Amino acid sequence: MQSRRRKRFRAEARVPQALPTRANEVWRMDYMHDELAGGRKFRTLNLVDGYTREALRIEPDASLPGLRVVRVLEGLRERRGTPAAIQVDNGTEFTSRVVESVGVSEPGGAAFYRARQAHAERVHRELQREVPR
Repeated sequence: MQSRRRKRFRAEARVPQALPTRANEVWRMDYMHDELAGGRKFRTLNLVDGYTREALRIEPDASLPGLRVVRVLEGLRERRGTPAAIQVDNGTEFTSRVVESVGVSEPGGAAFYRARQAHAERVHRELQREVPR
């Protein structure tokens, strides 16, 4: 049996991201998932202010489609204003055209950008493996 070759990633120079200098400048958005004691799975959409680390919104449900994410972002934007950028990790969760069109569709809208490192998700997965069920 022939062993599979490991996929090589192109080396890119890491550019440190500029830290936010004020509240409501950058929002960070990510999904988390878990399951209840009865085995039912659920997800949460987490929106956090990049400067204050305040949890702006946590939206739990069994399913969180793109239109629901857009509704949550629009509601948050009405209450707090539009951030300069919304940072998402480099996962495939936010590849929906509906979600990516939220900030770009209007003048002065938030720009989406993807983090190069998904360190927090790796740590989360490792912790889940260590916790006995």
